[in-house]
Amino acid sequence: MVCSTAYRNLSACELTVDRFVVLVSPEIALSDPFLEILQDQRFQKRLVLVAIDELHIVDQWGTFRKPYSQLAILRDRIDRRVPWFGTSATLDPIMLEQVKKLVGFAPDVKVIRTSMDRPDIRFIIQPMQHAWTSFKDLEFLVENAKEQRTRAVDGGFVDMLANLPADEEKTAGLQDAIRQGKYQDAWLQLQGKDLGSFAREQTIKSNSAQKELAAIPQSFRVDIDTIGRQRCRRIPKTIVYMEHITDIELAAQFLISRIVAMGISMKVASDAIKCYHSELAEDDKRAISTQFARRDCDRLMDCSKYRIILATDAMGMGINNPDIFRVVQYRLPASMCSLMQRAGRAA
Repeated sequence: MVCSTAYRNLSACELTVDRFVVLVSPEIALSDPFLEILQDQRFQKRLVLVAIDELHIVDQWGTFRKPYSQLAILRDRIDRRVPWFGTSATLDPIMLEQVKKLVGFAPDVKVIRTSMDRPDIRFIIQPMQHAWTSFKDLEFLVENAKEQRTRAVDGGFVDMLANLPADEEKTAGLQDAIRQGKYQDAWLQLQGKDLGSFAREQTIKSNSAQKELAAIPQSFRVDIDTIGRQRCRRIPKTIVYMEHITDIELAAQFLISRIVAMGISMKVASDAIKCYHSELAEDDKRAISTQFARRDCDRLMDCSKYRIILATDAMGMGINNPDIFRVVQYRLPASMCSLMQRAGRAA
């Protein structure tokens, strides 16, 4: 296989030595170096098929990535004996006619239709109860992370949040300390002490009080974060699709704040909720996709710590996670084609 990043190192002669799958973007396919390769008759003679996958995006993306709407040029550069083939799961009749022109298909091209029924997917439509800019209608997504009696994986720490003192003021103080990552304060509160009294007590007992105090948070932080991850793991893997990056980032802040309000640390909450869109660096998108693809299992550390991805269509093609439990479309999609493509990421 020769991909977009490698084709520049190959001449037309090298491409004809053996069988190759040449995988390129429309930008590369219409570039001068690649068109030069296409003009070589030795290459043309070995060319047996041109396939365009996800054909619907030719119409959808052609406005901001021009080469997508100019693939008919490529058709004119290739011998007509070579089959011109395209696939899509969501081409409605109107879009099909537009795509035929943009890609260079003959008006009477043979169209093969098959069922796209997915009996394992159920559609649920919910009326919005709040102003859409508040994102409160998404709060149900994190409900499963609410507090329950759990035990850390290593068995060394019982969920202290499930055994909080009855004093509401103390409870609020403990939760606030955990949210802010003040693990020394949280640990001491669970012992019925405060930082000042503990330090004075230990100074009397030992000159090493400072070291002893500093050693507390490390194991305590691990246990608290482990419990937070256990709770977040109860959130089914979810993709929430939105049309605008600004909305995605604001919604992420809201959902993170709701998880933190449950007494889970900011670090764990920020891992549970992630944004995915075209403005992310490729390395960041790859890292999110890889982590999200980890299958849920009995071992906490082997599961994906990312539970909800808020995304644009940038998280679409190439996503093939078998355990995505639900897909949420927030507000109306740009088209029914977009809705069906997004729904197909579930199950």
